[in-house]
Amino acid sequence: LSAVSATVQGLVSVERGASLRGPASLFFLTLAVSGERKSSADKYFTQAIHEWEAQQAEAAKPALAEYRAASTEWQCTEEGYKQAIKQSAKGGMPDKYVAEQLKQLELNRPLEPRIPTILRMDDTPEALGVALTRWPVAAVLSNEAGIIFGAHGMNPESVMRNMAGLNVCWDGGHLRRDRTSTQSINVEGMRLTMGLMVQPDTLQSFLSRQGELARGIGFFARFLVAHPESTQGTRYYREQAPGEPALTAFNARVTQLLNIPAQVDADGRLETTYLPLSPEAKEIWVSFHDEVEEELGRGREYYDVQDVASKAADNAARLAACLHAFCDHTHSISSIGVESMEAGTELMRWYLHEALRFCRQLAVPDSLRKAERLEEWLIGKLYSGMALVPTREVKQFAPNELRGAASSEAFAVLEDHNRAKLITQGPKKFYCLNPEVANEYRR
Repeated sequence: LSAVSATVQGLVSVERGASLRGPASLFFLTLAVSGERKSSADKYFTQAIHEWEAQQAEAAKPALAEYRAASTEWQCTEEGYKQAIKQSAKGGMPDKYVAEQLKQLELNRPLEPRIPTILRMDDTPEALGVALTRWPVAAVLSNEAGIIFGAHGMNPESVMRNMAGLNVCWDGGHLRRDRTSTQSINVEGMRLTMGLMVQPDTLQSFLSRQGELARGIGFFARFLVAHPESTQGTRYYREQAPGEPALTAFNARVTQLLNIPAQVDADGRLETTYLPLSPEAKEIWVSFHDEVEEELGRGREYYDVQDVASKAADNAARLAACLHAFCDHTHSISSIGVESMEAGTELMRWYLHEALRFCRQLAVPDSLRKAERLEEWLIGKLYSGMALVPTREVKQFAPNELRGAASSEAFAVLEDHNRAKLITQGPKKFYCLNPEVANEYRR
């Protein structure tokens, strides 16, 4: 979905109503521990974008060479005019003709060609803003988003400003920052997709420092969060059939859409086509909007994630617009239909429940969270045929946060809740799960 959003966001936007218009861009945040093959998943769906960018860079080489030559000529001419003005000023008679020529030269400064570059990896928010002034469409797709959440740009001094800037990008608004020592930023109507994959521990560390601020400023409210359960321990080797027809078709469609030129005006503002909702799709969207709104009250389903749920209808429309634009091979400027809107609202319901699960996990004390992590790891060992796990193996090979003394502390919580016990056999000690716990996982 993040690859789809990155591909179509420069072409289409969504119109939910007469005064409800906005980008189709989406923000995603996926939590996954080390070893979950985040990098592999990322490469599958961004391969076509990387290849397209390489082609654009190659095609732009003649234009860049011409620009550099013209820029050098311009700078030399400018320096000559300045020297002439200085010399005439020394004689007390400034050369007005040369001054006029310098003015005309300034009006005809060579313009750097706009080279479409979409993917941004570990850019700081400042660098991202500068990149958007060069090309107003970008996608921060990072399979190691700890670079972002642990970056200098997210320190306490600048975190509010940078989060607010990313919020402006989500809205497709006007991002402006004046600088004296670095490049100023002034870009309007940009489109930004974010597809961040991060380890839960990294995000926990960020939230412990900036969590209240991030929610208060509405930063995480814009993200579609997913925290899939780990399948490590069950991923046995399976011979793959030759060829990957579905992925090949996906990448071909990405390339096809990227080859449709984005429309950028003389001032660098992006011009997209606004897709309206068909009357039938509008009914589905309104019903979903009201359904979510009803569950925002105290004691209702989405009360604990009001910030996320308040943007659910907007995100559902964005999802529908992305799916419609990506799957409509007719290239016609048509309204978003029932199928796309049903898919968008169904996806958004799933993301709302993921947000609830994510929010509840954040509320869990660290000691209990580590105990749950140890229990899951012991379950994996049980499934591999090891009912009794040596304590020494736990201290050495359990997930990093559970090694050493931490494993004993986490086990003590499990033991207190009668979910595991310590078994001694001669000089060796073992952890053993309560059989009822294993039955819970089987169910």
